[in-house]
Amino acid sequence: PATKGKGEDKPLEGRFRLEKTAIYDLSPTARLPTKAEVEKVVEGVQSGDPGKIKLPEKPQQKRLGQFQKTGAGRLRLDFDNKEAMVGTMTLFKEKGNADVWVGTFTERVDGRAARVWKIKARPVED
Repeated sequence: PATKGKGEDKPLEGRFRLEKTAIYDLSPTARLPTKAEVEKVVEGVQSGDPGKIKLPEKPQQKRLGQFQKTGAGRLRLDFDNKEAMVGTMTLFKEKGNADVWVGTFTERVDGRAARVWKIKARPVED
């Protein structure tokens, strides 16, 4: 059975995106220039020849897992990214409010259920 340890009653918060059958983190990351690259640009500016600067690549979003639609309009989200989170979320639409999904997230540690969280999810349009 899942348990809660001391100090683990804080809410679980986050944002993710569902696309086709994949779950993606909504915290895109981009590679920053190295110290040597920055120093080269600074030297160029100081000498009056700034040259060209390479722009960062398109931000990358981390894949967190996959999801599937199950019977009765439910969603099963399997998070399998060890850096972010591992576990299974089951969601269904809240009665009387079609924009809110409710359910549970069962966090897994070493293949066993560690904690169960009550989930309330809302769509975000950015």
